Amino acid sequence: MPEAGAPPAPGTTLGGRYRLEERIAAGGMATVWRAHDDVLDRTVAVKVLSEALADDPAYVARLEREARVAAGLMHPNLVRIFDFGADGERPHLVMEYVDGRTLAERVGAEGEPPLDGERLAAELLAALDHVHRSGVVHRDVKPSNILIEPGGRARLADLGIARARDAARITETGNVIGTLRYMAPEVLEGEPATERSDLYSAGIVLREAAQPARGTALDLLVDRLTAPDPSGRPASAAAALNDLGQVDRAAPAAALAPAQRQIEVTPARALSALAIAALAAVLALAALGGGGGGKERSGSGGAQARSTRATTTTSTTTVTTAAAVPSSSCSDLEAKRTALDARRARVEQALAENQPALEGVKARFEERKHSLDERLKECAKPAPAPPPPGEGD
Repeated sequence: MPEAGAPPAPGTTLGGRYRLEERIAAGGMATVWRAHDDVLDRTVAVKVLSEALADDPAYVARLEREARVAAGLMHPNLVRIFDFGADGERPHLVMEYVDGRTLAERVGAEGEPPLDGERLAAELLAALDHVHRSGVVHRDVKPSNILIEPGGRARLADLGIARARDAARITETGNVIGTLRYMAPEVLEGEPATERSDLYSAGIVLREAAQPARGTALDLLVDRLTAPDPSGRPASAAAALNDLGQVDRAAPAAALAPAQRQIEVTPARALSALAIAALAAVLALAALGGGGGGKERSGSGGAQARSTRATTTTSTTTVTTAAAVPSSSCSDLEAKRTALDARRARVEQALAENQPALEGVKARFEERKHSLDERLKECAKPAPAPPPPGEGD
């Protein structure tokens, strides 16, 4: 057992069972080691607090309380906490060892395939939803606290390690570097960290790591997550997940701006135009139907001829408009439907262990699917046949 306050070294055993093997990360607040649990014969990660925090009894006591709460959290997108120790040695937290790299390392690496931004968002928000439902606020969501497994799954680590007031105090010594830019504005102003401040931090992480294109579903969600005013953010991580399932996968940015609006011509709209034209012809015929005798007969015949010509002209125009429907419009809808199904499968897989959030997302996807299906039904209808030409033409 090391002396109290002594810096850890390879071979050191903490808690009588955790033998430190290799230092895998270091920061101003703690050092993380790969270690071996000699009791259960497994590899674990041990986070040993820095001397600055180890000398603060109030901080250590609070961390122990929160570690006990966090140890009860189990979620596929969380790094589990196994144990905590502080008696007579440097305070340390024992966690699940994840074979992977941090998001910070993953983003900065060369030759890596691009991240699946929506998957990262869904898994990070699912983890935060589980944490928040358990009454815990993370307080330190940042790329170095998110681990990416070789298969791409994201795991959120370091539950309850940093409070805003602790970070502000330690910053005075210059030990906290880079964390501040992930803090919500209200936290930087001295307000306590909340679920919505966690969401703000998640939004900044997603903006940096995924770099979503403007106008996409993820971009719109990130804009909401990073709203300066907490009231402008989603009310919860579950609500943010619902937003992610509600917005189109790649809504064009031009559709969000008050630019020139182009109306899509569909068979239903073509039929409506034809019906309006026919109604106008009937009204014109009724207006010319007054008078008596031969004038009535003559007028009626003239009106009929004019009506026939007007109807024929209108029908020709309508048919021309219907023929101008882009042949790709229905195929575009099919592509959107296919993309929606693929996206739904990914999100549902990420939320498999979070039934409340999963049910909300399923409802949003069903609404969107129903809307696309209705539009595809219009595509399946045959185009209206043009009316026969008028007699005498």
